[in-house]
Amino acid sequence: MARILVVCHAYDAFRERRWLLQSMFPFWLAQGHTIRICEGPPQRAVEADLALLHVDCSVLPPSYAEAVQRFPVVVNTSIRDIRKSFWSTQRIGRDADWPGAVIVKSDLNAGGWPEMQHNLRARQLQHAEPHPHLRPVDTYPVYARRSDVPETVWTNPGCTVEKFRPERDERGYWTRFWLFFGDRGRCRRFCSPNPVVKANNAIAVETVDVPPEVVAVRERLGLDYGKIDFVMHEGTPIVVDVNRTPGPTPLRSGSEPGTPELLAPGLDDLLRRRR
Repeated sequence: MARILVVCHAYDAFRERRWLLQSMFPFWLAQGHTIRICEGPPQRAVEADLALLHVDCSVLPPSYAEAVQRFPVVVNTSIRDIRKSFWSTQRIGRDADWPGAVIVKSDLNAGGWPEMQHNLRARQLQHAEPHPHLRPVDTYPVYARRSDVPETVWTNPGCTVEKFRPERDERGYWTRFWLFFGDRGRCRRFCSPNPVVKANNAIAVETVDVPPEVVAVRERLGLDYGKIDFVMHEGTPIVVDVNRTPGPTPLRSGSEPGTPELLAPGLDDLLRRRR
């Protein structure tokens, strides 16, 4: 049986919030594994067979990456930056030769909300903010042309402008969400009348396959656990978001097994990677 260490940011409030990872805990505990939560980089005295980096911010602080290198297995140690400016292939500048629609997004994951919460908790504890000069973005507007984008967007380092290449049919906009843990995963596509598709604004959902191009993105980024959102635009897969700390999934419906039940056995695959 394995000793699992979940490493969170010191200001994550992991126990107070809801995560997909937590919903897999009962399956692992039933197998006899133990689980320990560490808020902040683990000290030298902490022992574990597998350390899972679950630090909810776009850029992993170096102290966390360094502190887990001594463990036999480390989950998500390769991917330390999930800002769109790091991985997106759809970003354009103000002088780009792109005639189509564009969408303005936050460079940080989840609009910078995790970093905002870290700063808030730090202030409550009278600590220095871990993410100073933060500029969160909470709306993702779509513009018909690049020239319609306001000047304030181009000068805001917290924003990124991308080509808007949606997956769309007569029912609405679609986005595909691939959740994975080790060698287990589930991919479904959600439909919404809103161009920014979320599980909570979806009007339809279907199970779909993951194209090899998206699998290659996961391998290139080194994601052991997380979520990749993508669309199929005119038959071409386009990744639109990457997340290494996904939140809870919608409740299971019908006779299909729930996502945590499907993903939890991926722990065995990761444990086989012991150094």
